[in-house]
Amino acid sequence: MAPPNVSFSFVCSILLSGIWPTPYPNTSYTGKTVIVTGSNTGIGLEAARHFVRLGAAKVILGVRNLEKGEAAKRNIETSTLRLDVVEVWQLDLSSFAGTKDFIDKMMSLERLDVAVMNAAMAGLGWKESVDGWEEVLQVNVLSTALLCLWVLHKQLESARLHPEFKPRLVLVGSEGHELTTFQERKTKNVLKVLNNKEYLLDPANEWERYPLSKLLIMYFVRELANRVPGADIGKPEVVVNMVNPGMCESELGRNQSFAANLFVTIVGKSAERGGRTLLDAAARGQESHGGYTTSCKLVPPAAIITSEEGQVAQKKMWGEIVEVLEEKYPGLVKSCLGN
Repeated sequence: MAPPNVSFSFVCSILLSGIWPTPYPNTSYTGKTVIVTGSNTGIGLEAARHFVRLGAAKVILGVRNLEKGEAAKRNIETSTLRLDVVEVWQLDLSSFAGTKDFIDKMMSLERLDVAVMNAAMAGLGWKESVDGWEEVLQVNVLSTALLCLWVLHKQLESARLHPEFKPRLVLVGSEGHELTTFQERKTKNVLKVLNNKEYLLDPANEWERYPLSKLLIMYFVRELANRVPGADIGKPEVVVNMVNPGMCESELGRNQSFAANLFVTIVGKSAERGGRTLLDAAARGQESHGGYTTSCKLVPPAAIITSEEGQVAQKKMWGEIVEVLEEKYPGLVKSCLGN
């Protein structure tokens, strides 16, 4: 079933994003520690390659499959001729435990300057995580939110120890958030509705699963940005922003139809050009805090976020997501943000 609210302007933006100029990254990351999740392939791999090329001291590939991660590491080393920079860490966002294992290792880092939250999945059908959540909801929203909280905690610590550099936390969003009407926001418990198998497999709802998951995590990260110390006076200790890389060649569409993937190949960006957009977001200053970039320009996200009703939904979803995480890890938000 096709999305019912695809506008002409949305289609034009998709088509134009494939040919829009994408600046080649040139910001130095000498001495910096960087994490890129979902980086064994596609735009995550290309972003990690750029960070290595630009002098980062340590670039951590957060990947689900270690064998593929090691192959990505060799690929980066061959192309950049820089050894002993890339590290491959397992990150399994399909469970809270797998996510927490990565977090525990991350907390031992001396510093964390840049973190790019790129890992995500798209899928149809039904698969339940070990924690009892539908897998796309678990990976793209709940586990990613848990990781973002602890990344921010680590970066606040890093900012105070190394004040010469303001850390960046970048969430890879999607223009797909514009497609969902998010009717579920009117229900008492949105996450419970979205975790209902019968509801989710209804053809009227199934197509929305990926774009809706990106909308929910964008709500969470925007609200998280509001809570960064110093954000209320325009001087956040960590810059938190979001980037839409546009339609890019990647393995995200491995479960899509041949026709859909052919369309991406014809009109989309290469993975390398998509990776550049992640570096563009990571290089932006505090003017981008809480903001959203597309085609390497800082622009407002869709009205489903910026409208008065969208702001109500944002606070509602922050509360619901935090409630789930706090049930699993009591005191989590206070531990990470001190509030």
